[in-house]
Amino acid sequence: MVFYPILTYDPIEIFKPVPDLQVEPPIGPIPPVEKFVITGTKAEIKALIDQSFEAERIIKEEGKVEPERIEFKNLIMQNPNYFGSISESQDQNVILNAVYSLPPKTVEAMLPKLAIDPGWLVPVKPMFYNTTYEELKCVGLYPENDLLEAVIEIKLPYGFNGELCTLGSTQYVAFYIDYHDGAGYQHAATSTVAAHDIPAVNDNHLYYAVSASIPDIASKLKTCTIENIVKVKAILSWNQDPTPFGPMHIPPWGNALERNIQIRPKDGQSVKCDISIVNEVHTDDISKAGSSAGLAIKINAVGTAVPFVFDRPFGGVVACWGNVNLPDAAYYRFRYSDDGGATWNNVKDDRIARHPSPFITTIPRSPDSDGWFSISEYNTDVANYALTALVHWKSAGKNGAYLLRLEVAKPDKTLICDDEVAIKLDNEGIAFFSFGGTPALLPTSGVAVKDVSGHYKKCEEFKGDDLIKIWGNFRDDYFRNFNLTVFGGNIAATGVEIGSGRYDSGIPGINDTGIIGAHDGGPGLEIATLNLCSIPQAPVKVKCAYGIRLAVWDRAILGYVSGYEYNTTRHGNAAYVTFNWSP
Repeated sequence: MVFYPILTYDPIEIFKPVPDLQVEPPIGPIPPVEKFVITGTKAEIKALIDQSFEAERIIKEEGKVEPERIEFKNLIMQNPNYFGSISESQDQNVILNAVYSLPPKTVEAMLPKLAIDPGWLVPVKPMFYNTTYEELKCVGLYPENDLLEAVIEIKLPYGFNGELCTLGSTQYVAFYIDYHDGAGYQHAATSTVAAHDIPAVNDNHLYYAVSASIPDIASKLKTCTIENIVKVKAILSWNQDPTPFGPMHIPPWGNALERNIQIRPKDGQSVKCDISIVNEVHTDDISKAGSSAGLAIKINAVGTAVPFVFDRPFGGVVACWGNVNLPDAAYYRFRYSDDGGATWNNVKDDRIARHPSPFITTIPRSPDSDGWFSISEYNTDVANYALTALVHWKSAGKNGAYLLRLEVAKPDKTLICDDEVAIKLDNEGIAFFSFGGTPALLPTSGVAVKDVSGHYKKCEEFKGDDLIKIWGNFRDDYFRNFNLTVFGGNIAATGVEIGSGRYDSGIPGINDTGIIGAHDGGPGLEIATLNLCSIPQAPVKVKCAYGIRLAVWDRAILGYVSGYEYNTTRHGNAAYVTFNWSP
C-alpha cells in the first residue's frame, strides 16, 4: 500500500482521491501520485492509517493475495511498465515507440527520465487483463441524461487492501468514445468506486456501478433522421488510473469492453422535456383523471400493483426525475398550482446532490430567485450519482389536488418545453381519538381495553383467562393498516403481535379511512380480543402491569432526503394503553 496523506482536521475536506471526470493526462510523475486528504481528529486519522497498515500486514501473512498485487503501487511507481501495460517487449526501441503512441502529455512527462535511464520501462512480469478479483461486466449509455454507465463485479472477499474500516483500494473506469470522425477513441471521462475486502463475497459476488457524463454532447448530436451510433470503450483498472496511458492501455488487474451506443437526436418526437417519475412512482402509474386523479396505483398486500386502481397520495419531500437535456437548453424549474393551473408558484427549495468526494455527502443546489436550476450543474451531479433528482420540493402543510409543472428554458430563460403531472398531496398524519361511553373513560386515545361487559379497565385488573377486549378509534383519509402488540410482565422484550388489519381486507367496521365513523369522543370499534393466558412468558406468567401498542400507517408516499439519497416512507402513529393482570 502506498499513499501520501495530507492530514487535515477541517471536516469539509475530502477523503479519497477523486479524478476529475474530464481529466487530461497530467504532466508530472508517471504514474501520477495519488493524494489523500483525510478528515477527522489526529487520533481518528492515526487510527485509520494504523488500521490500514495493520490490514496490509495481515494480508501479507495470510498469503492468499499475490505479492505483485500487494506491492502493486510500489512496483508501478518504480516502473509504470512493470506488468507490460505499455509494451511487453524487452527491446528498448520497441518500448520507446510504444511510449510515443501514448497521449502527448504523458509522453512529455516520460521522456526526460527515459533519456537518463533507457531501461526504465523494461517490463519485469508481463500480465494482462487479470480478472480474478474484479471484472467489468457491461457498459452502456443512458441517453436521456447523456450518461455513460458501467458495472463492475467483485469476485473475491480479499485482495482489496483491507475491510471497510481501512483505506481499501480504488476501481477506476476510463471511458472513451469513437465518433467515427477519424479521430479514433477520445477520452470522455474517468470514474471511480471504492473497493474493500468484504467476507460475504464468498457467497454473493458484489456489483458496483460507475457513471460519467459525455462532455460537449451538444456538438455530437445529429438530426433524428440519422442513427447516431458510436463506439464506447471502458477500461477497468484496479488501483491505477488508466487515463494517462490512453485508450489502448492494458491493465494488469481489470479488463476492457467495447460496445456500440446510440446518442440521442437533437430533434424529433423523443426530444422533449418530461416528468417521468414522482417519489419513485412512474407517471404512467399515476391516475390522470376522475376522482382518483393524482393518486398512485394501488399496491396490494403481497406487493403487486393492481391495474386501474389508484389510491396512494404523495407527500413530504416531493422528488421528480425526467428529461431536461434538450438542444439549446440551459435552465429548468418546477412550479406548482393548487387551483387547477389558474395560478402558479415557483419551487425554490434547494436540491440536494452528492458531493464528488467520499465522506462529504451533500451539496445544496439552490435555484435563482425565479426557481431556475442550471442544467449543466444537474448533469454534473447525475454523473457523480445517477439517481440524482431534478427537484426536492418540500410539500409539508399542503394537502389536496396539485399540478406540478416542469419548464425547460434557453440561456435567456425563454421557454422551450414544459410538462405537467397531477398529484394529490397528503401531509396529515393518522388521527387518534378519545373514547366516549359509560363509565367515563380515563384519559386515553386511539386504543382502549374493556372487559366482556363493555367496561373500560385501563387501570383495573384482569384475572386469569378473562377476555380483554381491545378497542380502536382512529382515522386517516388514506388509511392502510394497523398492528397490535402486547408487552409487559415476562413477555419477550419485542412484545407479541396479537392482531392486525388492512383497509382492503374486508374487516367489518373498517374501510379506507380507518374505523368507520371514528371521531373524538366516539365509541370506536372492537379490533381484537386477547386472553393473556395464551401468550408465552418466560420463566413464568406474573402479576404485573401490561400494555397494548396500537401502530397505524397510511398509504401516503412520503419522500425524504437522507444525506444525498432519496427514500420514501408513509405516515405512522402509535398509541398505548396499560392495564393490570394476574395469572
